[in-house]
Amino acid sequence: MKAPPGKTIRPRPASWEDLVRDPLPHRVMAPAGRKRRAFSTLRTVGCIAILCTAAWAGFELYRMWESNPARIKAPAQGEPLKTIAFQTNGVLDRAWAERTLAIPPGTGMMALDLFLLRDRLLATGQVRAAVLARNFPDTLSVVIEERDPVARIVAREPGGAPETFLVDRIGTVYSGINYPDALVSSLPYLADVRLRRVENGNGFAPVEGMETVSNLIGTARAYIPALFSRWHSISLARLAPDGVLVVRSADVETLIFGTRDDFFKQVAQLDFIVDESRAQSGIGPIKIVDLSVGRTVSGTQIPVTYGAAPLVPGQARRSPAPARAGEGYVFQP
Repeated sequence: MKAPPGKTIRPRPASWEDLVRDPLPHRVMAPAGRKRRAFSTLRTVGCIAILCTAAWAGFELYRMWESNPARIKAPAQGEPLKTIAFQTNGVLDRAWAERTLAIPPGTGMMALDLFLLRDRLLATGQVRAAVLARNFPDTLSVVIEERDPVARIVAREPGGAPETFLVDRIGTVYSGINYPDALVSSLPYLADVRLRRVENGNGFAPVEGMETVSNLIGTARAYIPALFSRWHSISLARLAPDGVLVVRSADVETLIFGTRDDFFKQVAQLDFIVDESRAQSGIGPIKIVDLSVGRTVSGTQIPVTYGAAPLVPGQARRSPAPARAGEGYVFQP
């Protein structure tokens, strides 16, 4: 309808009758919205189901606890243990492992206390580390790392007989098992060492200063094996106060090594002194070689003491003269 000039026609307000005759169109939901609504509904249903299941499980456990508590405490036994798969880097064998673990026959796989079994292996002292694992259905895997002995020591309990123990590089003292006799007899003894029992009484406290002793043993074994094989003992009496190690051997009665200088240099000097002394005639056996003196203002000095030279029929006894300056030796009759 066209309004007359100069007049404005205002629209008639809508009434409820107009809304009934011409309703608003319905909004159409997008596909993404329908998916979100479906997921929300499923999530709600899932949470309700989980809560119901948890409530039912709790109720059943409560009933089981009231009727038979032992059923909750007892773990599943699983298949019984049949085989122990044993691996080591040393001399122990599977028979030793079976005796030490002491697992009763018929024990279920799930009933094995791996931490307890590992402690039994470590308690022997010879085992440095142990790893145990269940290999289902019926095998227990045992992998151990053994200690390497570098020396031996003799100790005696009050009222008991002397017993030989082995000592590794870091000073751990333990009873050696399954070592060949040749290996044990090749190890030097430790002298002037007082062993102390640990607080729980199971084993001994580590030997102090053993790493220094191990460095000397390793160097001598590698570079002067013939001389080292005739070493009897290594005394630690002067290690803490003086910084020296005293060795008793078959070739030289007393060898004194200093911890301030490199052991390689000292064993090289010892090898040279022994060779030179053997090459000279009229000189008695070497009694003392003090390699701890080291370098002084006059150069490297190595005091060497000789015993009496064997007399040849018709020949008078004579003492070796001191070496010339600069050679680095001081011979003492």
